[in-house]
Amino acid sequence: MKEWFKYGIGYVNIDDDFIYISNSGNWGDCQRLKEKSKATNRANTGRQMFILSFLIIVGLGTLSVWLYNMYEDSNLFFIVAPGPVLIYFLFKYMRREIGSAFKIPRAKIKSIKMEEDLITFYFINGDNKEISHSINEIPENGKEIISSLLDTNPSWNL
Repeated sequence: MKEWFKYGIGYVNIDDDFIYISNSGNWGDCQRLKEKSKATNRANTGRQMFILSFLIIVGLGTLSVWLYNMYEDSNLFFIVAPGPVLIYFLFKYMRREIGSAFKIPRAKIKSIKMEEDLITFYFINGDNKEISHSINEIPENGKEIISSLLDTNPSWNL
């Protein structure tokens, strides 16, 4: 069994052994993921901070040039005027890179809670601690996939 669906800032891939939370949805990338632990949290946080810092620097740079050109009566204003649109599209493009990337062994799942637009996984992480991870903006096919997963594993129903 191999299933996948997009969610708000990434992908969920499911096979017989693991549930993968990833940025790309690529099965090859998923195979290389590690279980969620302190190490994967550090790696995810570092990547997220780098991307957010990049977007903030681009935004501040665009704003600075925009304001400078506005007050200096320069013709460059029309060159940097599309800056906010550029930042928006950069954010939309890089949004998936902000999400977490790890795998959850199906044997370590304690329960799965489905709400309207939110799915929360309760599981034992790589550090042997019970934790949860929520994903949002779930499409209909994602809800169907998780529902069928819950039907085949009734003990996961919360």
